[in-house]
Amino acid sequence: MGLLRIIVVCTIFLAATAYRLIREVDDDNNDDNLSLDQRFVAENTCIAKNGEDGLCVHESFCNEEHTIMPGGVIHKSEFRELAKPCPGQFIWCCTKALVIEPPVISNKNTESCLAPQSDVIPWAVSLYKVADVKQTAQSVFCLGSLIGTRIILTAATCLKSAQQHMLYARIPGSPEPARNYTVRHRKFHPEYNSGSHVFDFGLLVLEEEVKWGSKKGQGACLDFQKPAGDCMTLGFDSNDEITSTLLKVTSGSCSNFGGKTTSEIACGTNADDQCIATPGGPVLCESKKGNAVVVGVIRSECNKDQIQIGNIAESSKWLLNEMKAMKVPKDVFIQK
Repeated sequence: MGLLRIIVVCTIFLAATAYRLIREVDDDNNDDNLSLDQRFVAENTCIAKNGEDGLCVHESFCNEEHTIMPGGVIHKSEFRELAKPCPGQFIWCCTKALVIEPPVISNKNTESCLAPQSDVIPWAVSLYKVADVKQTAQSVFCLGSLIGTRIILTAATCLKSAQQHMLYARIPGSPEPARNYTVRHRKFHPEYNSGSHVFDFGLLVLEEEVKWGSKKGQGACLDFQKPAGDCMTLGFDSNDEITSTLLKVTSGSCSNFGGKTTSEIACGTNADDQCIATPGGPVLCESKKGNAVVVGVIRSECNKDQIQIGNIAESSKWLLNEMKAMKVPKDVFIQK
């Protein structure tokens, strides 16, 4: 982007006046100490299809033998059963032969998060899906935000669309923009619904840390204020290059999308020359310090200059619990 555009972006951010403080969450909540996906799935056990004791998990955590898997790839034939022993649209009963604990993330190569002051976003992530173990170059299909050096915040719909594929990520703003990082671990928000897209949030964990050369990594800064006012999002253009779009954000569902309006949905209206947005991409609004923080996740492409946005403020407890389970301190992803 040229100097003029950067000045415009900075001016719009500095003009915003509506701020909300980060929601306080009790760090000592007993739910934080639950193992595996008890924070993520129904809290009951079940009897699996093979007759063994099981645990209710998301379908992407089972293989053909209904064994819990870390990354999750299952066959289409396993998606439907006549009788479901677990509640929820996408909750399945799988054996506990392989219990997957949350990965513990090393933070020694991570500094405090980076809240940019322009539309240059070094921690933006491009997501790719592959059908086999070879990381064959394919078109980018979703975006995400790097948290620290191994975690990616994106849309659960992105994970849903790639549940039969291996996933890998690229970080175009890193010193190695073409490097492929394999996704090892996937998590859906426990209340995600693929029909209504309610709570459309997902987390990915990479096998290895993103490399930043001689520097320590700086990922996105999250802020649990509701998206509002002059903001910005990201999308990839026809050349698969990440570009920014300025938005005017209001609460509630966009008129072009319809559906039930809830407190965790916001609407972005294009305020730029063109409207480019990609599901999973971040929505950045100004923080109380005058720089850009992630307050939402894109749920749709542009539809007549409107974009559906998921508000992470409504999922703050889930996000904070997941970070704590992976031993990620708050200053890695929340602005000091």
